[in-house]
Amino acid sequence: MVGSYKYFNILVGNVKPCDPPYFKNMPTTKKLQVFVSSTFTDLEHERQAAVEAILTAGHIPAGMELFAAGDKLQMRVIEKWIDDSDVYLLILGVRYGSIEPDSGKSYTHLEYEYALKHNKALFVCVIDEQERKARIKNGVKEEHSDKLRDFRDLVCCDKVVSFWKNFGELKYAILRSMATDFAERENLGGWVRIKPKIIKESQNAQPPSEIIVQTSNNEEFDFEVVKVDAKGKIYERNKHKAKQQIENVYGINLEMVYIPAGEFMMGSDEDETEQPIHKVTIKQPFYMGKYPVTQAQWQAVMGDNNPAEFKGDNRPVENVYWDDAVKFCEKLSKLTKQTYRLPSEAEWEYACRAGTTTPFYFGETITSDLANYNQNINKTTNVGNYPANEFGLYDMHGNVWEWCADGWNDNYKNAPTDGRVWGNNNKNRVLRGGSWFNSPNNVRSAFRNRVNLRFNSFGFRVVR
Repeated sequence: MVGSYKYFNILVGNVKPCDPPYFKNMPTTKKLQVFVSSTFTDLEHERQAAVEAILTAGHIPAGMELFAAGDKLQMRVIEKWIDDSDVYLLILGVRYGSIEPDSGKSYTHLEYEYALKHNKALFVCVIDEQERKARIKNGVKEEHSDKLRDFRDLVCCDKVVSFWKNFGELKYAILRSMATDFAERENLGGWVRIKPKIIKESQNAQPPSEIIVQTSNNEEFDFEVVKVDAKGKIYERNKHKAKQQIENVYGINLEMVYIPAGEFMMGSDEDETEQPIHKVTIKQPFYMGKYPVTQAQWQAVMGDNNPAEFKGDNRPVENVYWDDAVKFCEKLSKLTKQTYRLPSEAEWEYACRAGTTTPFYFGETITSDLANYNQNINKTTNVGNYPANEFGLYDMHGNVWEWCADGWNDNYKNAPTDGRVWGNNNKNRVLRGGSWFNSPNNVRSAFRNRVNLRFNSFGFRVVR
């Protein structure tokens, strides 16, 4: 398909397109049109999250937002939109939807059957069973439960299906699917611009390098370390000291904490990707960012192009891809005459554990007083709001995922034991630490994730 985007604002309402597109290895001249199908009143916010995710991925959302399904004529219009779309996205929640009298099926069900019949690329997002029960308990009426159950069983059979509990998980599932399942399909036509415009990046003028100075050298700082019992109650508080160096970049401080050499047992028995547990020896001390890179630090180094969705100078920068983090390190290195880089996965876990062997550096469990994970904040927070570990590092659990230098390996078989980067040609890169929308299990010290995209929970911290 070749076309302009004249209908774009009508379809997505007041959602603003993200510019530039957030997938670097996706074709920049081809955009997929994604038809979003769901019941309406009960999933209005979920549809909005889906539209934002599709825009973030650099594609075109489509749907019948201006019309309520309810007559055959409107169904013909919907079918035309599905015909013109490349991908059909179904969001299934608690309700089955309005029934079309002749077929006895909901209009959402009929849309799905039409897309299936016409061989559209399908992606289905189904509400998690616990979340479904919680919504019903909170007053959402489950209409036509038998029909809904049969429909749910149908769409979960041999399809690309993701389960979601909240907006963050839904957006992440759509972003990931667009990047891994649909972006590289040659059989999806997509929309292309007739005359693509080449937009040159603005050159952000930087002040003279003389104002970049190292303001301290191994000064000590004080911080508190807490320990919690099995219920998450703090039973111990201790004062600690650690050494740091502070790099001042255009008036913005970057605090780098001294991490001593040592050894630890890497991995856990929780998941196959975290096995086998193996001893890793970090032979040389290094410095690691006290916090994830903040938006103020990002802009000091990279200019005014702040990609973060949740704005705030002291919030971590997010919506950064692995390549962006590497470029930040390269530019920071050039400015400061120091060698900055992303940590290896082994260095990251060693620094996170800080001598501990429990799932979290403060104990066996986690609470909303200890880290920013999926406990109703639903966005990033300023760095340093939660307790540090024994090395003096903050936000190693939650807030934003942190990119590591390594390519993804499915497990630790034949992994290096000296802490070096475990490189390969896998386009998926390793993320550690979990984020503001992840469950407790996903913010453990040993938990591993891999993706090849940008998202509003992906950040990083640097080492040297």
